Parts: sequence; C-alpha cells; structure tokens
Amino acid sequence: IIHPNLLANLEEQLSVTVPGATVGDCLAAATAKVPQFLPENYLINGELLGHVLVYVNRVDAYPNELAHPVKDGDRIELIPIIGGG
Repeated sequence: IIHPNLLANLEEQLSVTVPGATVGDCLAAATAKVPQFLPENYLINGELLGHVLVYVNRVDAYPNELAHPVKDGDRIELIPIIGGG
C-alpha cells in the first residue's frame, strides 16, 4: 500500500503486487511498475527518508527497513509522518 502523499499526481492510495526478497527490492520493483511512485518521495541517497514509516504485515519494519526480509503474500505499507495542528 502506497500512501497518496508518496505518489505524484494521484490522490488515492495505491496497491501494487511486486516480487522481492526485501522491502528495498519491492520498492524498486514498485517504482519500475508505477511511474507516479517516484523514489525522491521516499529515498535520498539510497536511504529511506526520515518521515516515511514502513510496515510489513502491520508490524513496524524499523530499523533497517529497506533490508527487512519479505515473503510471498506479505503486505508492505508506506506511511508518511504528517505533522500539524
């Protein structure tokens, strides 16, 4: 699940199925598959931006989110931290 704040020109969340052994593999595959899912919205210099949380099967993948292992059927969720008042 990709939150709409991480997608260019889309206003609803997106769900996409991709292969991969790690969260990082899956994000790379999703980036290749979905043009609106821009790496600069969640990565800088190959590292996850500090305001993006990663959950695998509703469990926080912190630390080392990109190296977190996944298997077929796992659900990865990217959620930006949104502040305000």
